[in-house]
Amino acid sequence: MSPHADLPHAQPLRAAEPGDGPTIEALLREHALPTAGVHDHLADFLVAHDAQGLAGCVGLEFHGEGVLLRSVVARTGHQGLGGQMVRAALRQAHQRGAQWAVLRTTTAEGFFAQQGFRRVGLSAVPVAVKASVEFRGACPDNSTTMIRDLRAGVSVRAAREDDMPAVLDIYNEEVRHSAATYQY
Repeated sequence: MSPHADLPHAQPLRAAEPGDGPTIEALLREHALPTAGVHDHLADFLVAHDAQGLAGCVGLEFHGEGVLLRSVVARTGHQGLGGQMVRAALRQAHQRGAQWAVLRTTTAEGFFAQQGFRRVGLSAVPVAVKASVEFRGACPDNSTTMIRDLRAGVSVRAAREDDMPAVLDIYNEEVRHSAATYQY
């Protein structure tokens, strides 16, 4: 089965080319996402095209041992493309040696949580990535910052029925801890 089978209208992902810059920036503006820094990191963008043109994009900015995941956007009607692009970008980042991925979002915290990211405070973001334009004003101050560990052995997948005993153990431990914390 093709890895793109869930995308009947999109072509496989490919690396962005210099001519993709203006259409990437237009798509980002259409979705109220920052365009600052796109040109500087265009070589690390992935794009998907369909018969109408650019269907979606995702960008990476490499900073030391980490990577900033940015500019994740898919045109309406491309169910599943966002997740596909994020997974492909994170695979590429891992293959290039990134140990973690960080992002900022104002509207898609739930989507990125489904992709294995967790919310963190700005103090948890390594100094190298804070040099990105996304942390120097391109993203609003009220953006949610999220991080995902890309090191080998750390993976995220949908829960299965046989995971239930472990999930309940974790849940019950949290309940015990919370109950002890809030006792009078």
